[in-house]
Amino acid sequence: MKYIIKNINDIPNSTYMDFFNKLSKNKQNKINKKIDIQDKKRSLLGLILLEELIEEKINNLDIEYSKNGKPYLKNKNIYFNISHKKDYVITIISNKNIGVDIEYIDENKINKSTLKYFSTKTEEKNINNKELYFTIFSLKESYLKMKDILFDKNMIEFEINNNQIINNRKDINIKIINDIKNYIITICEENV
Repeated sequence: MKYIIKNINDIPNSTYMDFFNKLSKNKQNKINKKIDIQDKKRSLLGLILLEELIEEKINNLDIEYSKNGKPYLKNKNIYFNISHKKDYVITIISNKNIGVDIEYIDENKINKSTLKYFSTKTEEKNINNKELYFTIFSLKESYLKMKDILFDKNMIEFEINNNQIINNRKDINIKIINDIKNYIITICEENV
């Protein structure tokens, strides 16, 4: 597993433009569907990082999408995933199926009705701070991205003990990254 995390504001606009101009018309059209310039930058940066990680030009990569929208590389034995939130983008590659999610820790987004939507009753009882709230949400997002499935709060349950998340599952490895102030990043990778 390899990943790169970058802030969209650390990349000069000229880099975005140069990269955009090298894309195929199909990829350019996909980027241009985004209205907000920040969304365009996030999408472009995800591809820039993918190119850097794979060490191959983006136009040489045949990116397809599953019926649920998960991107994959056709004719390659490399799995990848991209996530972005606000100013940050993470792109990850692996030789195993993988999912990644990044969340901005925003106390204004925390509420009991949302908690009931994404957590099981057991998790709900044990989530008692904002970091756990966003970490559980993010773990479920990265898990469903890895599995390429639609959301179901009961699809997976994480054990919480003394404000720590414990992975008792043998089928996945999880990684939690909290190096960036006010952000949480979670990775789920198949353990095969």
